[in-house]
Amino acid sequence: MKERPARSSLLPALFLATLALLSFWPITRSHPLMDDHLFFSWLEETPWRQAIYDRFTANWIPYFNQMQVYRPAAGLLQVLMYHLFGTAWFLYHAVNLGLHFLTSLLAGLLTRRLTQSSAAGWLCGGLLLLHPRAANGIALIYNFYDPIVACLMLLARGSKYWLSGSKPR
Repeated sequence: MKERPARSSLLPALFLATLALLSFWPITRSHPLMDDHLFFSWLEETPWRQAIYDRFTANWIPYFNQMQVYRPAAGLLQVLMYHLFGTAWFLYHAVNLGLHFLTSLLAGLLTRRLTQSSAAGWLCGGLLLLHPRAANGIALIYNFYDPIVACLMLLARGSKYWLSGSKPR
């Protein structure tokens, strides 16, 4: 299969990124939703080292059992983002949108690698990027578990092919 130069991929990538930004931009302007208020209030009164410890031991937000889950990667990023951003809502949404962009890129690259088809890669990455279900992961500040886990899983799965340089079977 003949490989196209990287420059020929720039125009479709810019088109998809622009379309996604236009689609999700209103979400980045939204205020915290649902559990986000509990998230911010807990972090306001908890020292950040204690918050990190609590996220790694699944002992989080007393008296609210739904929040006592073990999600160390998401928890660590949540605490660090609060320590850096405070309650600047836009920055949380921007990180979620960035995670979604990266996940879509990884899905497209992995699909292209597995199918040996550039069109399949663009289709997969584009569908994931523009899928309406992504709005939930971008909108929720506290519950951004979906974007980070999807990104980390695709990175882990794709790294087998990208680092080894082997052909898919």
